Amino acid sequence: MKIQKRTKSVICLAVVIVVITVAAIRFNKLNSFFNENYGISYAEYGMNEIVDFGEDLINFELLSGYSIRIDDAHIIDYEEYVDFLGVTRSNLTETNPPEKVCIVAATIFNEYSDAQGVFLPYITLYGVDFFTDWNSELIDLANPVLDGALGIALSPCTSYTVYIVYNLREDQFTSKTWDNIENEQFMLQLTQNPISKSIKLMIS
Repeated sequence: MKIQKRTKSVICLAVVIVVITVAAIRFNKLNSFFNENYGISYAEYGMNEIVDFGEDLINFELLSGYSIRIDDAHIIDYEEYVDFLGVTRSNLTETNPPEKVCIVAATIFNEYSDAQGVFLPYITLYGVDFFTDWNSELIDLANPVLDGALGIALSPCTSYTVYIVYNLREDQFTSKTWDNIENEQFMLQLTQNPISKSIKLMIS
């Protein structure tokens, strides 16, 4: 009886091992299939390069015919930027302003697209271990021609330079990183899939 029980246990264990092995092989094959056919690839660009949105999705939207070039990026104290814009602090509605902001000058091109336009907050600023949010009030003030809109629509064969303002809050970073924030690596993500396109910023 003991030999029979031991034999049954060995058989059961062998069956379990076979099932797990087959499942693992099947999973790896499926994973490889989806990576090859539906997976996300990554592309990195530099400033002053014109990057086509192409057939890649930006927050589930297609902007084929639109492209973008990042002309400048710099970090400045929030209060200093408010003064630069000529705004009185008491006229702003923000109750919890960031300590600093990152201002990105971006030229948007429309070659032939009939899409509704580029919604600026879809272009996200991130680093190795952080994402930032945008400052809608300062975007509005920095781009008066947008008249309060956070997106820009262009006629075909035209272009326009906009300023996207991102919040940089001290509590988002370690003290060491914050003290050297200008040396931190910042990226702008343009599209998510099937190609995730990002632009590497050179902070001036």
